[in-house]
Amino acid sequence: MLMRCCRLKILINMTVTIKNLHEYLLYFYDNKQLHQFAKTGSYNFIYNIFFSLDRLFIFRPILIGLISLYAIYRVGSKWANLVKVSSETIILNDTCYNFNNILNVAAESIFIKKNIGVIRDYGGSSLSPKFIVDILKFSIISAFQCRKFWFKGSIFLYKTLMESTIFYNVFVAFFENHSSKYTITSCDHSPIASAFIFASKKNSKFNIYIQHGLISSLFPPSISDLSIVFDDRSKKFYQRINKSEKTLSMQINPIENFEVLDRAPNLQMVHREVSPRDIESFNSIALVLNLHTSYQLVNNFLNKYKITRSNRVSLIICPHPLTSKYLLGKLSRLGQISNYRAADCELYICGNTSSIIELIACGKTTVYSNCLDNVLDDYYGLVEDKIVNRLQ
Repeated sequence: MLMRCCRLKILINMTVTIKNLHEYLLYFYDNKQLHQFAKTGSYNFIYNIFFSLDRLFIFRPILIGLISLYAIYRVGSKWANLVKVSSETIILNDTCYNFNNILNVAAESIFIKKNIGVIRDYGGSSLSPKFIVDILKFSIISAFQCRKFWFKGSIFLYKTLMESTIFYNVFVAFFENHSSKYTITSCDHSPIASAFIFASKKNSKFNIYIQHGLISSLFPPSISDLSIVFDDRSKKFYQRINKSEKTLSMQINPIENFEVLDRAPNLQMVHREVSPRDIESFNSIALVLNLHTSYQLVNNFLNKYKITRSNRVSLIICPHPLTSKYLLGKLSRLGQISNYRAADCELYICGNTSSIIELIACGKTTVYSNCLDNVLDDYYGLVEDKIVNRLQ
């Protein structure tokens, strides 16, 4: 019994890897950023309640318990289809959107074709009674490994770190039973993806990150063994991040190892400037959104620019592929819901989204607005780089 207690104490104690994982996440997720994210989607009402209760110190232990239970639920609900395994490769299937991107890029990557071969849908990993027991054990361990943040920062910060830590412990245990040499993910800064990468390092597996969208200067540094990026612009972004003072101050040791794909579209277009008065001249308008929007933001935008759904104006709402069903239902009251690729409109008004690049490359009249989401203005630097014009 004493030996078991000693083993549990060793597990609970913070390891260097978990400290590095927390430091890496803190690079990107601060309290302000997390509060912005929590305002979006279908859970904003719940998070606002959490934030209100969090102001009263007495409720913090209760919130910590609820968040810890939620972390267990997250692992159990996502695990069945979270990873795809072959003899050589373990792929993080965090979302179908990211997994499809991995399949597409794999067909273009020299490294993957040479070392891994064709990536197929190998099927997911199922839950078992033993695994469920392990999740409960890992949840206790993870809660204590995050004890530094029990009463530090917002409750949402604890949620982010707790979720990543429990997934890290689960991935480490999972990788120990698989001899695969490579691991692949299409995101490198979400809580689950970060846990996946750090668990790969813990088990000495070669991790490959495949870019799935535009790079922001606020992203954390590249830490994968190989980063496969779309173009030179993305590589330069990462190199700039890797040399930043913030990276040095947080003692993160980034890896600069890139394969650059030839995906840069022709963006040498003559961009039309659009003013509020010009909007009245368009018969069809599409609003292209990202994941961090809300019904209220979109509705306020339409009222501000006096865009109404009518017989004269065809209004199409193009949400992010992962937008919740709840939010989709509310947005459908404002306009027709469609994928931006399927929409054929005279004007595309975009928030902070990678879709801007594709729309401009296809010759569509495209403008940017910072009023459509809870993200920093010109998050991807597209206005600054004169790739797209701002809605005046």
